[in-house]
Amino acid sequence: MSSMSSMSSMSSAMKSLLLYVAVSLGVLGCASAAFAQDEADAAPDAGVTDAAAADGGTEVGADTVAPVVATTVIQEAHDQDTRLDEMRTKLEGQPAVGAVRARLATSVTEFAAFVPTIAPQALERAGRSELMERLRHLGTIEEELASDADVLADRLAHLAELTSEIDAAQSRWTTTEEELSATDGTPPAALSQAAETRRRVDEELTVATERTSVVVELQAQLIEYQQRVEEARSGVEEARGQMRAQLLRRVTPPLWEAFSAESPGPPTLVTVEGAWGAFYSGYGHRLPIHAGLLLGLLLFVFALSRWTAHLTGSEAASVAILSRPLAAAGMVALVSVRFLYTQAPAAIFHIAAVLALAPLIRLLPLLVSNRALHRPLWGLMALFSLQELAIFVPLSGPVGRLLSLGISLALLGLVVWVLRRNQAVPHEDAGRIERAVPHVLKGVVALLAVSALAEVFGYTNLAALLTPGLLIDIYVVLLLVAAVRVVDALITATLMSDWAKVSHAVRDHGPRIGGRIRGALHYAAIAVWFYGTLRVFDLDEFVIDSLVELFGSSVSMGSWALSLADVVSFGLVIWISVLLARFTVFILEEEVFTHLDLPRGAPSTISRLVRYGIWALGFVFAIGAAGVDTSSLALLVSALSVGIGFGLQNIVNNFVSGLVLIFERPIREGDTVELSGMIGKVKAIGLRASVVRTVQGSEVIVPNSDLVSGQVINWTLSDQERRVDVPIGVAYGTDPEVILAMLAEVAASIEEVQKTPAPLPLFKGFGDSSLDFELRFWVNLRYDWPTVASKAAVEINRRLADMNIEIPFPQRDLHVRSIEPDLTKLLEPK
Repeated sequence: MSSMSSMSSMSSAMKSLLLYVAVSLGVLGCASAAFAQDEADAAPDAGVTDAAAADGGTEVGADTVAPVVATTVIQEAHDQDTRLDEMRTKLEGQPAVGAVRARLATSVTEFAAFVPTIAPQALERAGRSELMERLRHLGTIEEELASDADVLADRLAHLAELTSEIDAAQSRWTTTEEELSATDGTPPAALSQAAETRRRVDEELTVATERTSVVVELQAQLIEYQQRVEEARSGVEEARGQMRAQLLRRVTPPLWEAFSAESPGPPTLVTVEGAWGAFYSGYGHRLPIHAGLLLGLLLFVFALSRWTAHLTGSEAASVAILSRPLAAAGMVALVSVRFLYTQAPAAIFHIAAVLALAPLIRLLPLLVSNRALHRPLWGLMALFSLQELAIFVPLSGPVGRLLSLGISLALLGLVVWVLRRNQAVPHEDAGRIERAVPHVLKGVVALLAVSALAEVFGYTNLAALLTPGLLIDIYVVLLLVAAVRVVDALITATLMSDWAKVSHAVRDHGPRIGGRIRGALHYAAIAVWFYGTLRVFDLDEFVIDSLVELFGSSVSMGSWALSLADVVSFGLVIWISVLLARFTVFILEEEVFTHLDLPRGAPSTISRLVRYGIWALGFVFAIGAAGVDTSSLALLVSALSVGIGFGLQNIVNNFVSGLVLIFERPIREGDTVELSGMIGKVKAIGLRASVVRTVQGSEVIVPNSDLVSGQVINWTLSDQERRVDVPIGVAYGTDPEVILAMLAEVAASIEEVQKTPAPLPLFKGFGDSSLDFELRFWVNLRYDWPTVASKAAVEINRRLADMNIEIPFPQRDLHVRSIEPDLTKLLEPK
């Protein structure tokens, strides 16, 4: 045990220093704000002065090029030749420009073949999905051209630097040659070397000019091609806008008149061969890597399926979907196609969606336990495959419209059947999403009915938006549910495996980690579905533009403008920093500190410092993300500093005291302390206050300043040992040696009593009614020392009883000075 002396003088000094610092910060903040304003006011004048100086310098004359002295011509010429060799290497090396030229030639050729699909007649016949595909294709071309334009711009900038250097060298060596020729007595070798170097410089300047001309010509071709692509994109955007404008207009005759009307030709679509060729040219180099990853995923799923085969009960149910490993791995692979190949042709995504039907059918019994829903879901998959087939085998005119109407009515019948049979009614324990399913399906019925009527009465643009969009949306929900269930099972099985439990975090918090990962996975799936729904119904651009406009709107307060985007950015960065701090501290406490032999209290101190550091960095980044100019905060900081100095002394005092506790560590978490007559264990040390749990079980909030400046007894500052004193009194006439020997035996018989230091029985003196003894011994505070003291007292009492030694109680002799005679007779023995 150790006792902390009073630290009031330290506290007073600390408060004085704190007040001084706060006031100083306020004064400095005001001064810096004023200085910044003075600089801002003086900036225009300075700019004018600098500009005038620059103009004046130009009027006085340009810098002249100093010629090379005759005595150093040979060495200078050698150095110049070496530099020219380096520049020639840089001038010759243009692999990036050659790659741009090759890509541009290939892209121009492919664009020439693509042009017929964006001709006005073709755009008039194109459907919404076809226009979206062509816009996506043109967007890909624009991204490639923008990247190539950056390459050419960088090359031109480099060539400009080289040309400028060579031009300066040409001026210098031309001047040198003229000076040497006009000077008598110039060594012929020096004059010859100067002429040769000047000629070499002229050659390199010619090469640099030629290389620049080549790049400039290529850049002109690229810009011309960019303009053509932009014009094509504008044409497709115009056709798309017209289709949107005609969404609620009749664009074709009613279905009963369509057979007698002139039928337009079928729309031009990308063939499977063409789509695969475009896909392979863009992603062929990645396919071997992705094939290896797919094989690794398949082997991993097979290994987990075999490991989980012995599970039973709820554990087996959570990973049951892994019992069909081939379908599970195939589902994850096919769903990931949309995320791995974002710029692939749309036909590739359609093919992947159709191929995903096989694993989805295989996994359906494990995904949907209600067998009554299997048939309508199979019907949904059949309708989806029929719609996808129509993309590759397009039908136009009345036949195509009849097919679209048939798909609408069939899907409408499936949804109505599910509602009529009450198959969508949620159970009592269903969540909010499950309870909303019947209402969503009723909305789907209404939209499908509208789509069917629109197809019949000639509103084909509206019908082409609703029915395919709803069918794709429902199918995407099935795919995402299947993929999430598979990934969820993979995570659960992995966390339950023996090799994952090597980690302390997984072993102690496996369910918690799995729950967090699953929660993030579910939110990601919902976000993907929501964005996909916007894309399907052609609402993504409208929503994104609306959000950009909303978040871009700002409110001006003087010279400071605050927008919703700034607020969201600030909150998002703060939220991420809090999550990052939690994750970092969790890893430190569960994986790092468990493998290190650190002093008691050090892990919590390190964790707290790391947490505060991440919070501080997060706040700084949040200020930057919000677009706040730190220089404009000088006045605010100064005001806060003054306010802290005069009005928030206690809070800051507690904060500084918390820092003292963290770094100096006179008191650590887990220490047993005695403060103001209260004994308890320090549970947590915070920035402002600490929590002490008393022996009675109450938790007391103690300001940190009380722990630093007050008198605190720390029973565990240097060690975990405490001395326990058990007093005892025996009757006069008892042999003290016997009692001392008995007390030593009692201490030796209790296993919690430490052998070092050795127990010490003492004869303390002569009391009023007893001989006073005391047994002193040490115990480790991992034991409950009051319990050990009670055990020692019970054993002492038992041994005294066995030895017939009396434990006296206080006695008094009564001396009677006078008494009535009648009372004397009563006291006489009979």
